[in-house]
Amino acid sequence: MVVVRPVGKRGRAVIHVTVKVPGLIGEVKGRVTVRLRARTMKLKLVDGRAVARFRDLGRRDYTVTVDYHGRGAIAPAQLVSAVHIRKPRAD
Repeated sequence: MVVVRPVGKRGRAVIHVTVKVPGLIGEVKGRVTVRLRARTMKLKLVDGRAVARFRDLGRRDYTVTVDYHGRGAIAPAQLVSAVHIRKPRAD
C-alpha cells in the first residue's frame, strides 16, 4: 500500500511517501518515482519512506503521481494525488 501526503507551501511542494505491506515484518525496500507535471524524482525508500521536494512552482493545483516499483514478492503500486501551491512570496 502506498500512502502519499502532499504538502503545498509558497512556491514549493513537499511530497511524503510511505510504502506499507500488511503482514510484513521489517521495512519495505526499493525505489519510488514521484512526478509533478514535467518534473520527476527517483528516490530510494529508507525505512519504507521517502520525501520529494519540488521548488519554483507557480500558484495552482498540481497532480502528483507516485510509482512504487516493487521488490521481490511485493507488487508494484501507483497512487495519484493532488497538491495546491499558494502564491510564491515576492522577493
